Amino acid sequence: MAADINGLTQSLKILQGAFTTPPETPTIILLLTLAGRPDGTASMKELRQEIGLGSSSMTRQIGLLGMNGYRNGPNQSDIAGIGLVQSWEDPVDRREKLVRLTPVGEALVAKALHPLKLNKSAGT
Repeated sequence: MAADINGLTQSLKILQGAFTTPPETPTIILLLTLAGRPDGTASMKELRQEIGLGSSSMTRQIGLLGMNGYRNGPNQSDIAGIGLVQSWEDPVDRREKLVRLTPVGEALVAKALHPLKLNKSAGT
């Protein structure tokens, strides 16, 4: 069990290293949820339901993880995105956005999950 906890700790530290400030828990859950998708793509609506975030919180998370960033309120400065996800209009329902990890996001999640896979293959 200690090896599992150590592997998880290492994985979280790798994910945190991609951010200038420590990420919120929903941010990490969002990355892992997208990585767990068979085709790597989900609608923002599906993600909101799975993770339990409201619409504005999900938009903020996608903005921060994406290329466009997020405006932190009318009197606040813009926060740059970090390019881990991309989003685009759903061609079937233009009111909805689809989201997937970018190659950089996929590489980060793969690197972060590596310590957990090592522990599993070692039989601990």
